[in-house]
Amino acid sequence: MATIDEEFLLHLLEACAASAPLYPARFAQEEHLERGNLDAGLDELRRRGLVQFTEWVKGAGQGYALTDAG
Repeated sequence: MATIDEEFLLHLLEACAASAPLYPARFAQEEHLERGNLDAGLDELRRRGLVQFTEWVKGAGQGYALTDAG
């Protein structure tokens, strides 16, 4: 498994704060990101307790939002 770049994680945290919530499918398309890398970054942020899942939304999917620690 590749190491996740801290700069990329910071970018994701900032995107979660700006989007509230961030929907990965839409974000990956807008930012021209490989979905696997995006999911790995979001998983790492969730593991660190900085983001959490939001309610699933039809047409948008599973969202992510900052936790109090994020």
